[in-house]
Amino acid sequence: MMTCCKLRSVPRSTMPWRLFILGICVLSLGLGAYAEGKAAEKKDKGDKKGKESQENTPVFFPPPPEQPRIQFLRALNGPKDIKPKVSGFKKFLVGEGEEKDDTIGKAYGLAFKSGQLFVCDTGRNYVAELDLKKKSFTAIGRDYPGQLKKPVGVAVDTDGTTYVADTGLKCIMVYSPEGHYARAIGLAAKLAAADVAVYEDKLYVCESEQGQIIIFDKITGEERKRLGTKGSDKGQLFLPSSLTLDPDGNVFVSDTGNSRVMKFNSHGEFVQQFGQVGTGLGQFVRPKGVAVDHSGRMYAVDVAFENVQIFDREGKLLLFFGQTGNAPGGVNLPARVCIDYDSVDLFKDAVAPGYSVEYLIFVSSQYGANKVNVYGFLKGQ
Repeated sequence: MMTCCKLRSVPRSTMPWRLFILGICVLSLGLGAYAEGKAAEKKDKGDKKGKESQENTPVFFPPPPEQPRIQFLRALNGPKDIKPKVSGFKKFLVGEGEEKDDTIGKAYGLAFKSGQLFVCDTGRNYVAELDLKKKSFTAIGRDYPGQLKKPVGVAVDTDGTTYVADTGLKCIMVYSPEGHYARAIGLAAKLAAADVAVYEDKLYVCESEQGQIIIFDKITGEERKRLGTKGSDKGQLFLPSSLTLDPDGNVFVSDTGNSRVMKFNSHGEFVQQFGQVGTGLGQFVRPKGVAVDHSGRMYAVDVAFENVQIFDREGKLLLFFGQTGNAPGGVNLPARVCIDYDSVDLFKDAVAPGYSVEYLIFVSSQYGANKVNVYGFLKGQ
């Protein structure tokens, strides 16, 4: 037999007191959350005191007493590094839930354009777009249509169109400036696309299995030309993994299987070789990412050495930077490097007093605490 309780009416004289007590409880909860947040902040500051002291000390390459030429500025690991921090008390007041963890899992391909950092995350299988100006995050290719499988290379055109080399899908995936899937290039050819670069009306694809650079029309997707042949002689490529172009249209290819970097002119003719297999200065074991600055200096990442080597136009080693580990400026299995001249001001607060930066250098790491390191090439050095 079911029973029920008869609700008693609350005397009006006691209502204000009950509301007052309820208000006190809510306020106590808020103050408790605030105090808890403050205590956590204090503990966090205490735990990180040594680390902060280390991070506040500028990291230069080469290290003192040599004249510094490059400064490590900061590391970017995901949206939390660019979005404004919200206090625990504010979260309590507005009722915000836990943020989704979009920390970069395994950084590989890189591109930087107009304050936007594009990172091929082979751990999460999408391209993380971090807009440092708008403080926003977008996951390109995370969902259908246009879902990525294993993105390893990314290039961004002047209009914001994004091209992604996906070794899992064996093609180049194309996305609009808003990050929406548009089309695929080279799908029928089943490209072993290790990297991609865009130059004028052409798309350059690093085809690792065939040992060639395949040039497509970026609009129609039709193949135009091929650079190099598979092999180990001059002008040949074996397991090429990355490429870049300079303002004159010269093509630089990381010829990983031959432990060197190859340069072709805008007509596709072999011009120059940088480095050779070995463990000495200016040599390579597993070269990966390549980049070229406006002065013609060539940057090459070596996964085995876990550093970046810089060469002049003639192929002479000028400097190497990066260090193995999780300390500020450290790298762990670095993959790619890219350069940007237009967004130096976004990192000016990190530049050491008395120095100024000419351009930014971004280096990705597949593992460790620093997924994307940002360095500055110092002026007048």
